[in-house]
Amino acid sequence: MRIPAEAACVMIVAAGLWLVGCGPTSTSPVAPALPEGLTSLPATPSYTGTLTASDRRLDDGSYYDGYSIFADQGDRIRVSMVSTAFDPYLVLLSPSGQRWRDDDGGEGNNAFLDVRADASGRYVLAANSYQQAQGSYRLWIDCPSANHREGTAVRLPERVSTVIDGQPVQSGTLTSTDPKLEDDTYYDCYVVQASAGDKITVSMTSGDFDAYLLVRSPSGAVETDDDSGVGTNAVVEIPVADANGLWQIFANSTGSTKAGTYELRIGVQRTNISSPAPVAAEQPAKPEAAGDGTDE
Repeated sequence: MRIPAEAACVMIVAAGLWLVGCGPTSTSPVAPALPEGLTSLPATPSYTGTLTASDRRLDDGSYYDGYSIFADQGDRIRVSMVSTAFDPYLVLLSPSGQRWRDDDGGEGNNAFLDVRADASGRYVLAANSYQQAQGSYRLWIDCPSANHREGTAVRLPERVSTVIDGQPVQSGTLTSTDPKLEDDTYYDCYVVQASAGDKITVSMTSGDFDAYLLVRSPSGAVETDDDSGVGTNAVVEIPVADANGLWQIFANSTGSTKAGTYELRIGVQRTNISSPAPVAAEQPAKPEAAGDGTDE
């Protein structure tokens, strides 16, 4: 069954916050959590959006929308943000960690970025306002690679936190406020950076419910497990990662509406060092779990 688009994710990155001090003043935006809604945009480089009081905020209190763009190394990426309602502000982060930002590079108070992609992969774009302004805007995203691939600009999901790599134990809780799969089971989503050839091991233990794991590769391959750990605990081991990028880990239960605490251990034995690449990827399909879905 499909995991719904409104996944709540935790981002595990190589070091610290992935956007730091990216504004024009000391109160400028930093490390945005990603806004709700994973909806593909058409392949056209133009999009109309609105910053509202219901949007997520940066640390300076300003509202923002987040987007993800595919690009190949050497591509020219041009982004324009125009608004008559507020002073637009743009931040673009590359897979390598390089960031670009602009306030008034366009006409008047409008924002404009024109950069060369320094790495292949997904780029995170924050469409923001200077100060805490609201209103409609138009965004133009022009990238040769992106324009020839369907759905390359996507809205990013809400509730992304940063966890320092090297802290592989994550304590979490499945609650009634978490999103559900189609089988009424709650889940949390984590994302970890890995490179092709790395060894990835994920284990999930819980004394409150029967743990279930899904691990999705950037290539789309999905590994699942119910009870390979001790008792009803789950373990997924990927001896050789098949792709560079971000791997999604879904901490789930087999029992309908089962809630409670769990511990997730994420180990990546790296064959080479790679930089973090924040992104929202397609969600994997969850196969039917063994049993009737009512295990304790």
